[in-house]
Amino acid sequence: MRLRRVVYWSAAMAKIEQDCLAEYELKNVKEINRTESRAGSYGYVFEVKVKKEVFIAKKPHTIFLTESTPEERNRIAAKFREECILLSQLQHPNIVKFIGVYYGDVKKTDLTLVMEKLHCDLVQFLADNSKPDLLLKLLILKDVARGLVYLHKHSPPVIHRDLTAMNVLLTESHQAKIADVGVAKLMDKRAMMMSHHTRVPGQMYYMPPETLFEKPLCTPKLDIFSFGHLTLHLIIGGFPEVFDIPHSKKREGKVEMQKRKRSLEAMGRDHCLFKLTKTCLRDDLKKRPSARDLVKYMEGKFWKGGRRGGEGGLNYSLFGKIYVCVVCTCVCICGCMICACVACVWVWVWKGKWGGLESTIVVIVAWS
Repeated sequence: MRLRRVVYWSAAMAKIEQDCLAEYELKNVKEINRTESRAGSYGYVFEVKVKKEVFIAKKPHTIFLTESTPEERNRIAAKFREECILLSQLQHPNIVKFIGVYYGDVKKTDLTLVMEKLHCDLVQFLADNSKPDLLLKLLILKDVARGLVYLHKHSPPVIHRDLTAMNVLLTESHQAKIADVGVAKLMDKRAMMMSHHTRVPGQMYYMPPETLFEKPLCTPKLDIFSFGHLTLHLIIGGFPEVFDIPHSKKREGKVEMQKRKRSLEAMGRDHCLFKLTKTCLRDDLKKRPSARDLVKYMEGKFWKGGRRGGEGGLNYSLFGKIYVCVVCTCVCICGCMICACVACVWVWVWKGKWGGLESTIVVIVAWS
């Protein structure tokens, strides 16, 4: 009797989820190359064509649907429907765009997810570009951080749980987008620091220590740790080396950094992202920054490091001050204090508080 109720409940939930996806159903979808060459944790992707435009489609692995028990197949199907519904609710420039779904059978049980097609993932990008400049690396990391801000500020918050270089996709113009939300988890804000799950997916090297317990702790700081490992991967140009540390040599609060000591040394202490990376890799999740902090840090590096300056970048003390002085002095010469104030506010917003402060000082001096 109890089993029958579970079956009825599963069928009812499937019907509700199917109705949620009804408005996103695509018609006349043509499958171009249906192979399982690119595979994820439980699904594979292939190309499809909709109205002469090529997209990427995703389905659960065939082996799950043919060699699993009926209960397991229902669980996988339910999980995949949840991914489709979740992705349909996420709309952000740094999240892979949801296009729609389609069904391969009349009963609408063979569900396929359709997403935008992007140029490559971060692993392939690093393989094709041995030494990308610092500006491009900052742009990519800033895009990823913005995507995390959106996920973590979502209601309820979304924790990706598998943020790796393979799940960061790039457009031809190198705009980064977070992909594969299939393992993401919606979290109740009321239990934000007490969200325990039986299993946390994702690559072990990208996972923080709190997820390796018998009852793993799953919070947004999990993604921050993964972001630190991702940053290390991007800067050194390859997968970071992770080594076990003897118990006698473990330093409290810094075990994960010790495990990645060689990769951190390869990154270099003088690198502008070295301190940020170490902060993200802290053992104590409370000491890791938030996604918003990551974005602010990246934006600060753009101004201090310059928008066109490669590894060294433009020096604000040399160029920024000259720019502020010229703009504000020219406005003052015109004799319009209102225009000068507007210029100060504009510089403050665009260049940050120090640019705004200096422009204000210049205006006062020039006006006097």
